[in-house]
Amino acid sequence: MKTKDIFIISIALVICALILGIFFYAGRRAEKTIKVTGYASKSFESDIVKWTLTVTSKSSLNDVASGYLNLKRQVNSLLEELSKKGIEPKGATAQPPSLSSIWDGDRQIGYTIRQSLFIISRDVNRVESLASNPDFIYEKGIILENSYLEYNYTKIDGLKKELLAAATKDAINRAQEIARSAGARIGKITSARQGVFQITEPYSTEVSDYGIYSTATKNKDIRVTVTVTFAVK
Repeated sequence: MKTKDIFIISIALVICALILGIFFYAGRRAEKTIKVTGYASKSFESDIVKWTLTVTSKSSLNDVASGYLNLKRQVNSLLEELSKKGIEPKGATAQPPSLSSIWDGDRQIGYTIRQSLFIISRDVNRVESLASNPDFIYEKGIILENSYLEYNYTKIDGLKKELLAAATKDAINRAQEIARSAGARIGKITSARQGVFQITEPYSTEVSDYGIYSTATKNKDIRVTVTVTFAVK
């Protein structure tokens, strides 16, 4: 092998070693990070409620019209009674009636006619009290197939932002404690990943990978995590 060729190969090996050294050093520097998970939770109370009521009427096979008229009478009577209790009819949305067959064995004997109403109100306590004490409805001969409440919060977006800020602050505090115990300091945030929100009834341990938004109770807990990676000095 000629001296010139040996010289070129040597130079190439030196360059390769320098490149590998640079990458190794950069990799070692990249390892100087710390990843922590911050957590935040808060209890809050719903400020709006959706009350769903389904009124039913029955009819014979040959007199469906009477069944519909009876259903209409019940719905109008229900709205009137609710108005007396402070729930105005304009706050109610009625769905189209539906029809299902009534069977006695393999023989159809009539129909059940249903109509659902949705009442959305900010007067959560009033609606909750009426739904829990429906005597005034049944006393008027109104047949309810079901009645249930769904609680929501109109300021949920602002509350989520507040929790994210609190969870990030918690992550910073945790990272500082870990770094301090190792004689180091945290630097800038290199990455951050938000977890899903878990909105549940109080004291629930239920979690979901996709998040939870329970509407079953007026009082709720909201929880979230934030995973943050910091550079370490």
